[in-house]
Parts: sequence; structure tokens; C-alpha cells
Amino acid sequence: MAWKKLTALTEETSPGLSDILYMVKNPSTTPLDRKVTFQSFKNLISPAGRRSLTLSGTLALTDTDLNEQFLNPDGAERIVTLPAGATDNHYFNIHNTGTSMYNLVVQTSGGVTVGLVTMKQGKTFRSDASTWYCEGGQYKTIWLPAGVIKPRLNTGCNDVATYETATNYQNFDYILFPDSGISNAVATFLLPPDYIASSVLYAKLFWGFPATATGTDTYWAFKAYGYSHDVALEQAFSSTRHLTAAGVTTANKMFISALTSSITIDGTATPGCYINFQLQRLPGNANDTAAQDVRLYGVLLYYATGRV
Repeated sequence: MAWKKLTALTEETSPGLSDILYMVKNPSTTPLDRKVTFQSFKNLISPAGRRSLTLSGTLALTDTDLNEQFLNPDGAERIVTLPAGATDNHYFNIHNTGTSMYNLVVQTSGGVTVGLVTMKQGKTFRSDASTWYCEGGQYKTIWLPAGVIKPRLNTGCNDVATYETATNYQNFDYILFPDSGISNAVATFLLPPDYIASSVLYAKLFWGFPATATGTDTYWAFKAYGYSHDVALEQAFSSTRHLTAAGVTTANKMFISALTSSITIDGTATPGCYINFQLQRLPGNANDTAAQDVRLYGVLLYYATGRV
């Protein structure tokens, strides 16, 4: 190779990752001639590293994979599994580079969904040494109006009815929970694809009195059971969450309860599971002071899409 001035060399505008650069190691102490590949140089200036990949099936990440993952699901929903036994604070930034509406479903090695990465979106998945979680999660909602909530066959509440205001003809569907005794209602739905398998839900009640009440409070119980494939229908609830919902004694007003504490989903709680959600009014309980029937206009459920 002929010696030339640096400025006289032919410029290479598209170096490959296996091409090499000349470097001097320890120039201020014991200088050594060394070579370095463009791949090593790239990793040096971007310590996290980056991988771009078009997927044709499931991708299983390992502890030694680059932290930055730019993945194209390429025309189908793809599963990305996180490594088992990851160390504390280990993370992956997973980006969906697809151009169509297909998701990256990020799961643990045990098959538990941690998060969903939609088209042109990126999310961070981090380990705390015992579990993986999705950073920057948020709460989303499922609205259950009175029209989709049904009386339970055993000790059920009244069926759906409609109240219309006298002057402006505002219409409100509701189900009635009588004050005469405990009554129950049921709603069913599927857990959304971005549910993070935390096994819990939260709820708010939208309710009111049809006539003047004696006291302001009503008392409720919530239960949920999740069904996956090939599970017997006869299952026992093992968890119950209670809520005191406070209003005022005036009739024909809309009251919105506080948010419940976590409602545990018994059985299986993964995206796509069939949920049997039951709620019960307990007028005989000391916390229920209304001494009046209750209209339930709907239930707003909350679920998390990551650690929030």
C-alpha cells in the first residue's frame, strides 16, 4: 500500500460494518497500533446498540441482545419474548417499525403479556430482577352501560329500563337494585389486547336514586373471574372488593362513585380472556344508609397497560 496524505485518499461513502479503521491505543502513555471494525465503533458511540429486524415469527430476546430493538412485524401480529432471569434494571426499548396495523406482543418467557407495541410506537420494558414491566404505562377504560349489564338469574336485580326527564326528555337506561334485599348483576367482556396481565381491575359506579332517599350511601361488592380455553364453567369466586358509594338524598341526580381499590380477577387474567364480572348491592349492610332503591346507569372499569 502506497503512503499518501489523508486528504489524498479516495473517500469511502458506504463502509461496511466489517470494514476497519486505524487507531492508536493509549496515545498519551504507551501508544499501540490497533484496528477497529465499524461495528465496534458503532457500538462505542451508541452503547445501547441497535438492531433492526423484519420478523417472520416469534422473536426470543436474550440477555446479550442489543437494548434498542427496531422490529417490523411484517404483516402479522408477532410475539417478542423477554429473557428469563434478567438482572435488575436490565431494559429493552422495543420499537414497532411496521407500516400496517399489526402489533408486537411483548411477553415474559413464561408467556405472560407485559405490553403491546403498536405501529410506529416504542415502549421500554425493564426488569427489577424478579419481573418484567412496561414503563410509562397508562390506565385505559372499559365502559359497561346499563344495557349490557344483566340481572343474575339467582337473586338478580331488575332488568334494564329507561327513565326520561319531564322537560327536556333526556333518556337514561338503568338497572334497578331494590332496597328490599341483596341483588346481583352480571356483565361479560374480553380483556383487551393491551391488558398487562396484572390480574386486577378498578371500577367506578354511575348511579342515582329514583326517589328521595333517607341516607346518602350505598354499599356494593365486586367479583370477577377470567376464563381461558378448556376451563369448566363452574368456578368459585375467591376474591371480593367492597365500595361505599356516596351521593345525596335527592332523587333523579347522577352520582359518580370514587374508584374502588383493586378488584382481583380470579382464574386467568390475560389478554383475550372471557371475564365474568359480577356486582352486588348490599342494602342490609350498615354502610348502606340510603333506604331507597338505586338506579345503576353504568360501570366504568379501569385497567393498566404498564407500570403506572
